[in-house]
Amino acid sequence: MTIAEAYRRVENFLNDIEPIKSDIGSQLAIDAKDINIEQLSKGVRSDNEKIGDYSPIHKKHRQEKGLQTDFVDLNFTGYWHSTIFGTYDTNDNKIFIDSTDKQRTDKLIFGGTSETSECGCFSNPPYGEEILGVNADEHDTLRHKGYLLLLEKFREYTGFE
Repeated sequence: MTIAEAYRRVENFLNDIEPIKSDIGSQLAIDAKDINIEQLSKGVRSDNEKIGDYSPIHKKHRQEKGLQTDFVDLNFTGYWHSTIFGTYDTNDNKIFIDSTDKQRTDKLIFGGTSETSECGCFSNPPYGEEILGVNADEHDTLRHKGYLLLLEKFREYTGFE
């Protein structure tokens, strides 16, 4: 391959970098959402702190349903976990995790009372904004995966090994 051909291949890659970044970011956003749900299922927030412990009445409701009661996992029916999504912001090159149910999410983050709840309990403490997001180790894992995906695309465009 000539230098001119190598330059042309790299130039083609760079010309397509924005859609490439968007595709990779979208893939990583899905991974981040899955990691966040896994963390919640273990009772851990994005700052690696424990979400909390269940109140005696909530613990009783969970026991009646055959659910774990060792730690708060914010998963009584699975509904709220199903509303979590990840999105890639192309302007900031960042991944954000959020929920389609803003009202319930705000009550989980800031605490509050509810006319209805999944188990009949009517209030919850604030669990903090850190219930949405991934911990530092997972940030590194996602960055590395993004690097590998970008490298794969670069090699695909250029033929370089």
